[in-house]
Amino acid sequence: MNTISKVLVGLIIVTSLGFLYLAANTLEAEGVWQKRVRDFEQAIKQEKAKNELLAHGGQRAQRKEYRLEDGLPPTEGLDPADTPGIDQYKMLLEMLAVNRGRIWQAKRTQSAPNGEAIVTITEPAEHDLKANAMVYAFEARPAEDGGQYLGEFKVMKADKQDLALAPAMRLPNEELQRLAQAQEAWILCDTMPVDRSWVLAGITPERAAKILPESVREDYLRSGKPAKEDDPEDAIVTIGDKKIYQRPLHDYATEFRTIDERLARLNDDLATATADVEQLKKTVAAVEEQIKARDMELVALNDELKKSSAEGELVKGQAEALTKRVDEMLLEARRVRDENKRRAKELWDRQPRSVKNSDTPVHQVEKNDQLTRATRPISVE
Repeated sequence: MNTISKVLVGLIIVTSLGFLYLAANTLEAEGVWQKRVRDFEQAIKQEKAKNELLAHGGQRAQRKEYRLEDGLPPTEGLDPADTPGIDQYKMLLEMLAVNRGRIWQAKRTQSAPNGEAIVTITEPAEHDLKANAMVYAFEARPAEDGGQYLGEFKVMKADKQDLALAPAMRLPNEELQRLAQAQEAWILCDTMPVDRSWVLAGITPERAAKILPESVREDYLRSGKPAKEDDPEDAIVTIGDKKIYQRPLHDYATEFRTIDERLARLNDDLATATADVEQLKKTVAAVEEQIKARDMELVALNDELKKSSAEGELVKGQAEALTKRVDEMLLEARRVRDENKRRAKELWDRQPRSVKNSDTPVHQVEKNDQLTRATRPISVE
């Protein structure tokens, strides 16, 4: 073999080694990519299963009958077969929408001191509200930002997008002031929202302090947690072997209506009591004027009494003087009478017998003496 042939063989061998190296690398890369393809296919299969679970839910979840009374199902911690999907949540949302009733977004354009208002429906574009329909009005802002329930209203007139509303109940002055200060953006509902045990479940104390009154805040915070020994029996629900506290539910429409009626009665009673108090004040003022007049009369009568007492003392003194004078005159009269009787007797004794048998002045003197005793003046004390 010549030198050229040897060189060519060497070059072929070197070239073959390069091809062998490239072929080995190609086979290795193909294995890696085939493994990645299998991994991607497995990941795609898993993602398809997750998407299927998210879209349609687990097998048992698809057969389960959901009710609003049972609350919204949890989103974690469930077995995949029991995990609800978008289909189940859509069904629950539809049930909530039907149960919630119709709502309209509106803007108050006019208001009156008696609570009447003119509102313009802004959404949806058309409404089918008629006169005498009842709606419940709320401020169009979250409760955390001060949004509040405004009250139950009666549609007095419906004209295209404008509604004339009047309070369904007679409102006290405090409610009328609160209504006048409400923001212009309203939400109208034809059904009062229904209270359910899962509403505000798991609310934090910070959020509860913003949206709930202190009188019921503890009920919402404790709802769904282990019951206490002193909890009412009708507020305890047994789940498995655990006793859970469930807050009492409220019929808001009836409770608000009852509160409005009670406030109206209390305001009437307050107005009546205020009027009675004013009348009593007038009566007391009139009585005080009479008392002042009687006091003045009493002062005058006391002065008159003092004057009369002084005059009485004078009269008493004069009466005593007169009585004394009368007694003296009576004594003098008796003395004169006795003297007259004595002289008459002397004269009588001197008369003849024939004269003694007739009616004589002696008998007349005795009669006069009896008359004098009978008509004697009575002493004045």
